[in-house]
Amino acid sequence: MIALAKQILGDKFAIQGNVPSSLMVTGSPRDVKAFCRKLIETCGKDGGYIMAAGCIAENPKLENLQAMMAGIREYGV
Repeated sequence: MIALAKQILGDKFAIQGNVPSSLMVTGSPRDVKAFCRKLIETCGKDGGYIMAAGCIAENPKLENLQAMMAGIREYGV
């Protein structure tokens, strides 16, 4: 859905979010990093995307937060 929003809005607006809280709580660090990579490649092309959680996750795994940050550093440049 966020990919469609990016396609429609283009470079007129910035969009943010879409990392599911369920992924941050129950997923593996590998899954989180892969999801972040996909978001960056889909929505971050030509700028206008801010990586963020879809909503506040209650008790996310620390290693998943670290994986999200690692994915941002690795793929968001």
